[in-house]
Amino acid sequence: DTGEFMTENNIIGAAAVSKAGHDKDRSYIIIEADKGFVWLCDGKKRKFELPKKKSIKHIRILKHGDADFAGRVLSNSITDEEIKYFLRHLEVMDV
Repeated sequence: DTGEFMTENNIIGAAAVSKAGHDKDRSYIIIEADKGFVWLCDGKKRKFELPKKKSIKHIRILKHGDADFAGRVLSNSITDEEIKYFLRHLEVMDV
């Protein structure tokens, strides 16, 4: 279970993939976490302004963003274009 070794604060800005639901295998960025749930965006279908709420049990963390990236997510100063860029490069490197 992803939640056992990670706190909700240190997964903000991390890349994750959905393990269940109609969006299975879709990559997202975690923009918020609270009480066993995360809010996800991909910059395309799920924009930063309208994230998807999902149980943390139904995602797999792929990679943490760097501190600057996470800080920009937390301060709401990141764009959908930057999120798409991060996910696009993650897929090329890690999948």
